[in-house]
Amino acid sequence: MSKQTKYVVAVVLKNKSNPEEFLVVKRPEDDPDLGGHWGFPAATMKPGELAEGMFEVKAKSIDDAIDLLSQDKPNNLEGQFIQKRDLAFLKAAKEQL
Repeated sequence: MSKQTKYVVAVVLKNKSNPEEFLVVKRPEDDPDLGGHWGFPAATMKPGELAEGMFEVKAKSIDDAIDLLSQDKPNNLEGQFIQKRDLAFLKAAKEQL
């Protein structure tokens, strides 16, 4: 029996009218991998991931996004990896601003 391959791509979306705003989303609580955790939205959406009312702007600046993601407490290895990856993306982007 072979393991199913899972492809995950995160995207950084900036607000065109305020380029310092980044979109981060909170995964639905019933997400089997990252339920209830904040991060960048996935390019390939799962059903209901960005359903109306499922996201809100929590970070008004790149520093806010770094603080928000730094405070998250992933409870599995995949979530910990994604948190480190997303923080690395944000910190690298901040250096370019």
